[in-house]
Amino acid sequence: MLNKVQRITLVGVASMLAFASITASAANCERRVRNAELQLQRAVARHGANSRQAEKKRRHLEEVRATCYRR
Repeated sequence: MLNKVQRITLVGVASMLAFASITASAANCERRVRNAELQLQRAVARHGANSRQAEKKRRHLEEVRATCYRR
């Protein structure tokens, strides 16, 4: 059995790990969204705003945003 101090310490460590995981996940989402936005900008610059390449990148950006912000 764990004593009171050990339980409090264990809860504290678990909370810190959970927060770190959430923070890392949020940072990963931000990176993925920025990357998808950059890919869209490049496609627009190279092929035009209404090109099939730009439309594909636009759909990808929407998917990334939906995945990240659905949580």
